[in-house]
Order: sequence, then C-alpha cells, then structure tokens
Amino acid sequence: MRTVLLKRILIMGVTSLGWFTPVFAAQPPSVNSKGVNVKTRYMMVFSGLENELLTAQATGDKSVLLARLSPFFELNTANHHRLTREAFVSRKPDAHKQQISGLRVYEVGENAVANFVLHTEGQGDLSVVDVWSKNGEKWQLRVRFEANY
Repeated sequence: MRTVLLKRILIMGVTSLGWFTPVFAAQPPSVNSKGVNVKTRYMMVFSGLENELLTAQATGDKSVLLARLSPFFELNTANHHRLTREAFVSRKPDAHKQQISGLRVYEVGENAVANFVLHTEGQGDLSVVDVWSKNGEKWQLRVRFEANY
C-alpha cells in the first residue's frame, strides 16, 4: 500500500511538471563486459548531490543545505508533516548512519526526479522521491516526499 501511495505521489508530481522522460529512454543502460549495469553520468551526478545532502544533514552544515535547497523547498515526511526550508535547515544534526540504495533518476523537462531507498541505522527504511530543479548552472532540491518502506 505504501508503495502504491508513493507511486501515485510520483505520478502526480511528474505529470504536474510536464512530459515524463526517463533519463534512460535515449539509450539502454550501459553494460560492461561482464554484463553488469554501469551508472550513467546523470545518476552519478545525483548520487553525489544526494550524498552531499546526507553529509550536510549529519554534520549540521547549514551553508551546504542552504545552497542545495531551493528557497521554496518543502519536505513531506512519512508521518504526514510538512517542513519548510527553514525548519529543515534548523533541525538537529542526525547522528544515525544513513545510506542510499536503488537510486533512479528521471528527467522531466527542466527538472529531475530522483527515487531511492534511504536506510537509516536503527530507524528503518524510507522510500524517498526528490524533485530537483536547475537554478542557473546548479541543481537545487525543490521538494522531497518520504514514505515508510
């Protein structure tokens, strides 16, 4: 049921942003000589951005958070709370070890949608959908949806 809800949220978000174009549509996933999928450049960019945000949250680095979050950022938590950019940045640093898995990135016009599972040590897993917007030459996180996995 949670997965269905998350998919509906993703579809609603994507359809409101314009035509849905998977990043992988232009070319099949790269495969190395051993038949293992290789990350695309786009996935590596957003993997770096997502991990940069995790590190900034863990260390309480407000300058990185303010640079990476859109002025209109909003977090929709798994327990149905909404946090503004200011509330998100002012949260206490999270000392729990976190790790991302299953990252998928989709291009949607001038935006990108990243979907992944966030593993948090001792607290369980969250399914996360992030909508990134291009601001000049840099990407900023516009909205995040979290659901219990």
